[in-house]
Amino acid sequence: MLASISLRLGSYDEARARLAETIDIAREIGDPQLETRWVGGLGTIAGNVKDFPEARARYLEAVAMARQSGNRRWEGMWLGNLGTISKEQGNYAEAQEQLGEALVIAGELGDRRTEGTWVGNLGDLAGAVGDYPEARSRYRQALDIFRDLGDPYAESEQLGRLGMVAFNLGDLPEAQSALEDALAIARARSYHLGRV
Repeated sequence: MLASISLRLGSYDEARARLAETIDIAREIGDPQLETRWVGGLGTIAGNVKDFPEARARYLEAVAMARQSGNRRWEGMWLGNLGTISKEQGNYAEAQEQLGEALVIAGELGDRRTEGTWVGNLGDLAGAVGDYPEARSRYRQALDIFRDLGDPYAESEQLGRLGMVAFNLGDLPEAQSALEDALAIARARSYHLGRV
């Protein structure tokens, strides 16, 4: 828990040290699920500081551990994160395969929120290779998922992505509508949070 707090505060060295301690404890007590979770956590820290080779190595390790222990949830999570790192490194075919597999696992588990995340990330991948029609389709699909879940933060995020890809496609009315909707949600949430 302290490692998560350090990570959220941007204290990456502290978070990394705390996770390393937690991994040692997990190994001592023979808890492969906990070990898998925190090895992947080291990948997340590395990704946050743009150390993509380290993030990749940690995610690959965590995926292998999750597969060995049969934990599909962690397998899917770390595969999806690995796909995001692959995209950042320009390994688009690999990213497509990893994100696609993570999406299948999320679907099998009935985890709609994670499914929406991977669909949106597939949209990012399509946009990165210039396939804007595919990106728009993915963002619309992710938007529908997050609307169904009642998640305004993720909804506004997908609307923003949709607006930008519509702009790249030259569909200025859709771009304006999506970006205005994203802004309205963000303003409404900020106003509500400010009054709590």
